[in-house]
Amino acid sequence: MDNIEYKEYMSIHQWLRWHHGKAMSCTNPDCLKKSTTYQWALKKGCEHKRDPDCYVHLCASCHRKYDDKGLPPTEQQIELGRRLAKSQRHAYLRIIVDGKEILLRDYCKEKGIPYDTVKTRMYHQKMTPEEAVLTPFRKKADKLTYEGNTMSVSEWAKQLNLNVRTLRSRVKDGWSTKDALTKPIKTGNYERN
Repeated sequence: MDNIEYKEYMSIHQWLRWHHGKAMSCTNPDCLKKSTTYQWALKKGCEHKRDPDCYVHLCASCHRKYDDKGLPPTEQQIELGRRLAKSQRHAYLRIIVDGKEILLRDYCKEKGIPYDTVKTRMYHQKMTPEEAVLTPFRKKADKLTYEGNTMSVSEWAKQLNLNVRTLRSRVKDGWSTKDALTKPIKTGNYERN
């Protein structure tokens, strides 16, 4: 991680876990089975990038030894790592919240955050999981109350025979409830010069 920023490093590892799964075993044939924590380890001679062929699955113990000694992965390790990555493509993404590891899906459900939006923010907008979760989300339009009746925007539009987009736009633009529901819609019949 010497010549790469922490944010980019974390982004690459999040991408690896999302697209190729969490490391679930150690591919080192000489592993002493001391650790039950598995990690994606950068292969010697490779740079950190979004390419699973640049990484190998190792337990924490073997990962430390690998980084210290610089032992190249064997062909057997490389092939096993590729097979594991394919089989774990849909593993769940985990994040650390208050010092505890938790499934991102569970955290989103607990907080009422749209999980698909968080994934989109991370993988298309390149946000860290923390940024994706903490960036405010647009709320759905609240219900409108007019003359004692309370309904959603789409229900009002249907009842008043208005285009729902027009009504939503009026509410979003800050129109009063009365004006949004009662002002006539301009038609496209304008005089041409």
